[in-house]
Formats: sequence, structure tokens, C-alpha cells
Amino acid sequence: MGTSANDTLILEQLRAILSKVLQLDIANLQLTHVANDFEGWDSFTHMEIISAVEKHYQFQFSFQEVMKLNSIGDLVELIKSKQL
Repeated sequence: MGTSANDTLILEQLRAILSKVLQLDIANLQLTHVANDFEGWDSFTHMEIISAVEKHYQFQFSFQEVMKLNSIGDLVELIKSKQL
């Protein structure tokens, strides 16, 4: 999967959101990262992250969409689908 300029922009925005919510300095966020790659990312912080992403992009995800997220790449694709 290639990384477009839009993917890079979304990754940078997600890096800032994740760093703030998880209170970690995330220097390099990759599409392949999963929750277990980050200290403190549990079910509670997962919902905080989703809420922060929704607030940032000013749209909401359905429960089904959130349940299908397995990686940062999945989240990037979901954000892109909402931007259309």
C-alpha cells in the first residue's frame, strides 16, 4: 500500500492526537501500527482517541466502523472515506 500526500497529512494529524491522548512522544507513526504498539492504549483510551479524531475531523464513526479498526492504516482509510 503506497502512502499518498493525504495519507502523510492524516498520519501527522493522528500522531499529534495520539501523542496528546496517550501522553507519549510518538515520533514516527506507521500505517502498520496497532494499539498494542503503544503503552497505555487500552479500551478506555481507544474511545478517547476515537472521540478526539471525531472532534478533529468534525464527523462521527459508527459503532460498526470503530469495531472494524485493527491498525492505524485502517483508521487512515476510514478517515479518507469520510472526507469524500
